[in-house]
Amino acid sequence: MPVRIAFASACLAGLLVGSGASGDCGSDNSAACRNKVVPTADNLLLQVNGNLGLASGGRKSAGRFASEKDVNSTAEELLTGAHCDKPCKLHGESHTCGARAQWVAGIGKPAALDTLTAALDYVNRECFGQCACNTTDFPWLQSDLPCHTAQAGQQCFKAVEWAMTHGIRLHPEWYEGLTSGSTFEQFQDWLHRKGMEQCHKPCALCQTTTIGEACWDEVQAVAEDQQLPVDFHVEELQAMLNRTNSSTTCPMPCARCRAAVPGDVCYIGVMWAMQHGIADHPDWYPSLTPESPFEDFQEVLHGRNQERCAFPCRDSTIPKL
Repeated sequence: MPVRIAFASACLAGLLVGSGASGDCGSDNSAACRNKVVPTADNLLLQVNGNLGLASGGRKSAGRFASEKDVNSTAEELLTGAHCDKPCKLHGESHTCGARAQWVAGIGKPAALDTLTAALDYVNRECFGQCACNTTDFPWLQSDLPCHTAQAGQQCFKAVEWAMTHGIRLHPEWYEGLTSGSTFEQFQDWLHRKGMEQCHKPCALCQTTTIGEACWDEVQAVAEDQQLPVDFHVEELQAMLNRTNSSTTCPMPCARCRAAVPGDVCYIGVMWAMQHGIADHPDWYPSLTPESPFEDFQEVLHGRNQERCAFPCRDSTIPKL
């Protein structure tokens, strides 16, 4: 009696990425869309165009299919020639097994598959007979480097740049805890924790303390000692402890706000919005006028996760924890 092997899999999106990749920016007013700079690579996170069918929280289903195998076929025979760098062909799409595993880990749905290690078994089953991935196929997972911040030309650097420019805007739900104003190191750390894109743990990573950590207790003790108001900025005290107390457990906190300066991607985006965007497309900026201050435009872009804009620094409006 023949053996029936059934597969359930998710569709992959097309291979173009970033705003403008399909040839039409539509209502996208980002500098990336205007300049039509679209990176490419053999990784699905760098190739996805956003049409992932994730609005309902799950992968787009392409249904089930079955293949008949001769009764004498064995799992070992099916896996002959299967490697992690070979293509997995499903429903008209073809991507390398390693790239597919990183895509599965990247979208993190379900949560049990949100790391590369966890996604490997899923992809091996999904692409049975085509893929035979294991952690040794990804050397950076075994790295003993204490830290390394990605440099231009490295795969991790390309992935971080794409995530900061396109990923956070297209799929903010993928990047839990990050915004367009998060640092390069924060995005690299996100990729590192998922085991993706040859990313090591970055050096000089900021981290704002949270309840339950030893640093949080230190900050609270200083606040009580100095009789600070209850709405004090945790980051300010954490930064002070990091700078002045050699025995503190507090790392350098992440900035609550950052002013865009000439040369920044955000600065270029804000200036374009003020000089051209508001005049050509006032509907893109419903709360603003041509006379609105620079910080107001920056805040709008930050709220949309565009142009790598952080929340602007205005003492009266800096959001508190």
